[in-house]
Amino acid sequence: MRNLLLFLSLFSSSTALSQSPDTLWQYWHKNHGLSASDSLSLVKLQVFDNDMRSLQGVRVCLREEGIGTLRCGVSGTKGEVFFLLPRASEHRVDAGDEPGIRSIKLPDAPNLRSIYSITVTPSLFSETVSNDTIVQTIDPRQQPTTTRVLAKITVVNLDREPLAAELLFFRARRTGFVYRCATDEKGRAVLMLPKDDTYCLSTIVHDS
Repeated sequence: MRNLLLFLSLFSSSTALSQSPDTLWQYWHKNHGLSASDSLSLVKLQVFDNDMRSLQGVRVCLREEGIGTLRCGVSGTKGEVFFLLPRASEHRVDAGDEPGIRSIKLPDAPNLRSIYSITVTPSLFSETVSNDTIVQTIDPRQQPTTTRVLAKITVVNLDREPLAAELLFFRARRTGFVYRCATDEKGRAVLMLPKDDTYCLSTIVHDS
């Protein structure tokens, strides 16, 4: 039987998930010429990626604290989306597949205009599902998100030499899905694993 060592690194971004109430769509951008009022604050949200480039077409939702009202829009060509929000209100910001990116607390002031920025991590991976097994294709630029942990695995033998083509299986205790991956020529593999679950790691036994 061949002995091997596994090194696992986990990269994470934290948030909490919650259910969605009724949604109010505010599909507004700069050309709509919106203005603040005595009771409503005008809020501009600028959406960037990790390289501070503007992102178009990202769904952005603001959940009002204490009430639960959800206001949603989509970022325009310059990555911006506007909302008219009650003055002195507090909101949790969700964007793309990432809930709770940031919080906004508006001052109790009339005719207020505010600008906030958020950074969204694009999903640069795909999944193929066969029965209970999931195989992922992951772009090297992929970063952890608020719902997924980026797991980096290295497999070596007892002489610390990398082992290629080693099959690894991560079984999720809660969902029962098995995330399968194989190491490359440097003994490395990467997975994007859903949060809020426990995983059991197994490998294939080789006869020496």
